[in-house]
Amino acid sequence: MHQEDHGDIATCYADPKKAKEELGWIAKKTLDDMCKDSWNYIENQSK
Repeated sequence: MHQEDHGDIATCYADPKKAKEELGWIAKKTLDDMCKDSWNYIENQSK
């Protein structure tokens, strides 16, 4: 891990309820899936 950059937020929370209500959008992946995808993306950027 690295030290936070100026302007980075410490914590982020999201509730997709508004997207569902206004757009009919429903998440297809779990939080675990999203974390794995993000990690794989970061790992593959250094290759």
